[in-house]
Amino acid sequence: MVKNSKNKSTSARVRPSDLREAIWRDSDKEDPISDDLAQFGNNIERYVEVFTLSGQHDFDDPDDYPALLSKDGIDAEDRPEAYAKIVIVNQGDPRYSIRRDAQGNFYDPLGLYSEGRHNKMTHHTQVRQWEWVETNKRAFEYYMRYLQTRNKAHFTNAQREAF
Repeated sequence: MVKNSKNKSTSARVRPSDLREAIWRDSDKEDPISDDLAQFGNNIERYVEVFTLSGQHDFDDPDDYPALLSKDGIDAEDRPEAYAKIVIVNQGDPRYSIRRDAQGNFYDPLGLYSEGRHNKMTHHTQVRQWEWVETNKRAFEYYMRYLQTRNKAHFTNAQREAF
């Protein structure tokens, strides 16, 4: 409710599209790779560091986060056990991404119904049921602490921070 100068309350109108954009980030609108191509042309240096759940990792990075390497010709970010990543393009600012499931939530590798879903495909389109979504640094750090410690409170804080 908004009050005008005569102290009469009027209702402010919000379009459904404005509300949807305020709550969800539409990953189709922003394509970071095509933005990089437009900005840098063919001279793109892309550095990717990929993280997973503690215990499934190949090595610990300098921050003691469980990290993955490329294996058997599969890029680390395409491996089914990849849950978070940092992408740095041409020594610019890092972009933090977390895997999101089909319902729009961060992927929970320890969740009650997540066993076997990390590799699942949709039946009608044969596309993975998850996608990478860019997020802020604070949500990323909470999610990384969750992957490292398996403490569900960090996962909840990461989701709250992102949305």
